[in-house]
Amino acid sequence: MSNTASKGGRQRLAGTGSGASPKRQVRLSEDLNFELDRAARAEGLSASELIRQAITERLRQHRHLMQGSSADFTDDPVVLYDVMCESLYALKGHMLTLADNAPNETVEQYWVDRVASIQKEKDGIDPDDIAAMREHTDRWVQLRADLENSFILQS
Repeated sequence: MSNTASKGGRQRLAGTGSGASPKRQVRLSEDLNFELDRAARAEGLSASELIRQAITERLRQHRHLMQGSSADFTDDPVVLYDVMCESLYALKGHMLTLADNAPNETVEQYWVDRVASIQKEKDGIDPDDIAAMREHTDRWVQLRADLENSFILQS
């Protein structure tokens, strides 16, 4: 079967199914739209292809983060710092939810203290220390998963 649409349209993008590829629309600010067009021209791509590449890369990073591994998708310290902060914020949010739902003040204070402790830990990490950022990201993602699993088991 051909990858082109039945009436001679565009070639179907990779994936399963038949007919036209799924389509999404998004509104952009004028500045972002201009920047997108400029970057696409500079790279010799269509704006649509550049958008697909950006989405593909972002979703790949998200999968790695959700799987608990930050070690193999980038060596860019800026990206790793952002990923580390995302994992920290997710963990802190979970811990604060546990504090809000604590059965007593002692347990509530325990979770509040844990949040303060991991924030202090993060503040001590050198943003250029790739190994430390990976280690903390992996540990915080695993800790969040462990907390979520223990909550599920208690339910």
